[in-house]
Amino acid sequence: MESDGDTDKCIYTAEVKTSLYILDKKVKRLVHIDSVFFLLFLLDCFT
Repeated sequence: MESDGDTDKCIYTAEVKTSLYILDKKVKRLVHIDSVFFLLFLLDCFT
């Protein structure tokens, strides 16, 4: 039973890491786009 649990845990950890990595890439892309718009918005406010 223990080995099965460990295998499941390893698979689960790998899946979580993969999904976090994909999320991280998406978030970074979104944040980059948002920061560009935010800077443009700030510049627009100050001019």
